[in-house]
Amino acid sequence: RDGGNMKDYGQEAVEEILKFMSDKDGQIVVIVAGYKEEMQEFLKSNPGLESRFTTKLEFENYRSEELYQIFEHLCEENEFDIENGSREYILEQFKNISQQNKKTFGNARFVNQYFAEITKQRSQDLAKKMNNPENYNFTIEEVRLLPKSLFEHFKSRD
Repeated sequence: RDGGNMKDYGQEAVEEILKFMSDKDGQIVVIVAGYKEEMQEFLKSNPGLESRFTTKLEFENYRSEELYQIFEHLCEENEFDIENGSREYILEQFKNISQQNKKTFGNARFVNQYFAEITKQRSQDLAKKMNNPENYNFTIEEVRLLPKSLFEHFKSRD
């Protein structure tokens, strides 16, 4: 629509979802997902919407320890080793970020982003070492290692 805005399109989408759900009553399952407050707002956007979603599941955020396990799994999957003594730094960072952003904390999505940033920083650190011909020959262990110093100083690199 010319001149329409996103709110108009959102309302139109809700109406289409409701119509589809009515037409296919008992034949389909519709799942909607999002942050708690935004989902409540969505369900209240149309009087018939909330009654159509009879089952509601709320998932708690992962604890720091669980986030660490996800991070550890990503490292194993991608053949990285976490240097001994790094765990407490990583757990502290996970705890801090989850407390700062309780409303929008993305759980595993955050861990994926954290992993990407850590490994990017590690690559940059290794690239800097390559500029010095004496350090050019890396061992596979050195390439795979995510050193404790990377986690200790990560906050200052944001």
